[in-house]
Amino acid sequence: MTQPSNSLRNISKTNMRLDKATHWVERFVFPLSRVLHKLALGSLLLMMLLTVGDVVGRYLVGWLPLFKPIPGTLELTEFMMALIIFSALGDTQMCKEHISISVVVSHFSLWVQSVIDSIIYLFSLVILSIATWQSAVYAHRIFEEHDISGVLSLPVYPVLMVVIFGSFIFCLTMLVSLLISLAKVGEHES
Repeated sequence: MTQPSNSLRNISKTNMRLDKATHWVERFVFPLSRVLHKLALGSLLLMMLLTVGDVVGRYLVGWLPLFKPIPGTLELTEFMMALIIFSALGDTQMCKEHISISVVVSHFSLWVQSVIDSIIYLFSLVILSIATWQSAVYAHRIFEEHDISGVLSLPVYPVLMVVIFGSFIFCLTMLVSLLISLAKVGEHES
């Protein structure tokens, strides 16, 4: 029986380290992304009920004495839309449900596909990290200025905090995807 070469042992050790790192991050990120996903679903339900109530109120105004449009529906819908989008991003990445176009890439070998995935995940992680950081800077400025919504006078920064947290979880899920992809690069190389 032949002994594996040093380069194969190094690849194996690197893959073990990547697997451990991936497992640790997944243990932390999966539950948080599931909770945020449930927040997104609840916000979607509330947004639907609010919109239906507002439309019914607009339609029945003048016909029935108690019916009228719900004030601040547009503001609340905007807030909930931000919650829905940024709360669901991480879970969508974990389930691999984001849109991807693999017409060209699918013709390459598994190693080349893994390398391309790694590059894409790294680039996405960098861009998302910058976006999360800038969102935090913006939220701090909004908090300092005590910015409120126009109709209901609700503070804007709590929604921005959920956006930042959702973006951070999305960054972590992108990190998990990057680590998994790098481990596949090592697997297919050996």
